[in-house]
Amino acid sequence: MNWLGVFFIYSLGIPFMVNVATLNLPLYRIVLLIAFVPSVLAILTSRKIRFGVIEFLLIVHFIFVVMSLSVNHGVANIIEPSGSYFVECVAAFLLGKAACQDKEQFLRIFRHVVYMLCLLLPFVMIQSFTGQNVLLDFARSLFPIVAATIQDQRLGLFRANVTFPHSILFGIFASFALSLVFLSYRKLKYLSVPVIGLSTFFSLSTGALLVFVVQTIFLFWNRVLRRFPNRWWILFGAFLFTYVSIDVLSNRTPFHVFVDYLTLNSGSAYNRILIWHYGTAEVARHPFFGIAFNEWNNPEWMSDSMDNFWLLIAVRYGLPAFVFLFAAFVVLFWKACRRSFPDDPHLSNIRLGWCLSLLAFAIAGSTVHFFGSVFPLFLFLWGAGAWFYDRPLRKPQRVTPAAVSPSVSEAGLQTVQARAGSD
Repeated sequence: MNWLGVFFIYSLGIPFMVNVATLNLPLYRIVLLIAFVPSVLAILTSRKIRFGVIEFLLIVHFIFVVMSLSVNHGVANIIEPSGSYFVECVAAFLLGKAACQDKEQFLRIFRHVVYMLCLLLPFVMIQSFTGQNVLLDFARSLFPIVAATIQDQRLGLFRANVTFPHSILFGIFASFALSLVFLSYRKLKYLSVPVIGLSTFFSLSTGALLVFVVQTIFLFWNRVLRRFPNRWWILFGAFLFTYVSIDVLSNRTPFHVFVDYLTLNSGSAYNRILIWHYGTAEVARHPFFGIAFNEWNNPEWMSDSMDNFWLLIAVRYGLPAFVFLFAAFVVLFWKACRRSFPDDPHLSNIRLGWCLSLLAFAIAGSTVHFFGSVFPLFLFLWGAGAWFYDRPLRKPQRVTPAAVSPSVSEAGLQTVQARAGSD
């Protein structure tokens, strides 16, 4: 299962596509389909991991997705979209959980993210400076590929996507593992930081840059306040104080202020504000089953793209579907954060790196939609960290009288006898 997880990582950047009737199967979906049954069997037979509340919440979330598709499009038209969603959501989570059952397996999988970025970086720079996508043109000559969008320019550079269909997808893939790699690998981190940084920059994607910057802040905070055990509660308190201060002192809402400063241009920021305004109104009109793939009510001059993953889940599939998915994320994150490994500082760093990467990934979901290969990558990352909270705690060993060495016992007996004689 571990090598299936490695192959899944590489499949995200291989644009191979199989068309079966009306069904489109990118390579990563094929890997998830192949791995589904083995993943279930591996979890059922493993002593290190097990099914629990996260799987229950994801299944209930999927049930509401199916109900939304049925209400909006009819039962006869839901087989393909619901099947695709199950594979990219539930199957991706289960593969991550089955493929990463201990520290060695976890480290083996995610070092390949850095290896893959190292292979892609020269072609990323060529595309960024010249606009020529060498790898995608070569792949197109060999096999059918996933359709890629034409990339525009920002800051005088072309937005790089290399073998990914869109620069957003490449940028998220390039940036998501910064904290994970930096805190997990002692030597690889010196190579990973410049490679991840350059790859993220050349994608020129707001969501990807946000993932990178948020993780950089987290790592800096962790380094500076490493002697304070409550440093993350302090950071959370500082965020709440900032939020309240902006709400009181600014004539704009904190959401408007954050979006304005977290985007590359004012037009993109204004568009995200409009997405929030019209998207929440759509949720209020269709709270239970959403609108599925029907058009949402927005001005004609606005793009139909909704750059907010969490909001899009609520708009498409309704509030119950959003609540169960978000609840699964919160429970997963909370259970992993509560675990401590005092007997293994390296394992504690690995768990912290995973938590910071996952949190930055989730935060970026408020500025970009996780479409294509990014959504299954997000859920795979969930499952890859499940062993942190599933890992059984070591029980402290109790010292019994039989465990005391004979010399210590005899010395103690002689002391007692001497005291008794003096009395």
